[in-house]
Amino acid sequence: VLTAVSVAAADPIREIVGPDVVVTLVPNGIDVERWRIPHVAGDPAETRVVAVMRLAPRKRSMALVRMGERAAAQLPDGRRLRLTIVGDGPLRSQVESQVRSKGFEHGRYVVDVTGRLTPDGVRATLAASDAFVAPALMESFGIAALEARTAGLPVLAYAATGIRSFVRDGREGLLARDDDAMVANLALIASDDALRERMAEHNRTTEPAQSWRHVLRTVEDTYTRAGTLAT
Repeated sequence: VLTAVSVAAADPIREIVGPDVVVTLVPNGIDVERWRIPHVAGDPAETRVVAVMRLAPRKRSMALVRMGERAAAQLPDGRRLRLTIVGDGPLRSQVESQVRSKGFEHGRYVVDVTGRLTPDGVRATLAASDAFVAPALMESFGIAALEARTAGLPVLAYAATGIRSFVRDGREGLLARDDDAMVANLALIASDDALRERMAEHNRTTEPAQSWRHVLRTVEDTYTRAGTLAT
């Protein structure tokens, strides 16, 4: 019995084994109650977008800073975009240098780089944010995005990644086909308060299918099926 954590992870397996072999989706699980976090309101003129990731080339932190700049330039007068990047890694110094050189420490577009945080620190940062962004193009699942979705944040990600297994475009968040679409989605989520709140309310009140009670049932069913095939 073959399994994968997401549709994105299952597709390469299907290419190898062929269309007649079933690949069962067994996603990573999440403790829903641990990530249900009361939202902390901020300045109505400022939209706070957070990314939680390792600052390595594959995660595209530098590209995210540039896309945020382009999105902020599209906001109506009086609106601001604050991007908080949580994480550490080999590109941290480059990201911080880019922020300083471009003056992204005040004005319409502000970028904060927090470094690595404890789980409690991550939860506090999610609570004080309005949306989550995942800039990686290659993501087989995206546990940080699932944590943010469970916390009630609309999630911005790419449609070709495994995040599409738990984020539907226009429901739990916005899915982009490329960087230009991601810029447009960042500008939209930062300026359309009604859209952002509708997604947040859905995410706060709807349990994801990746909760442990659902995932463990799938695991048990899969092992039962494997045991039947082995006898």
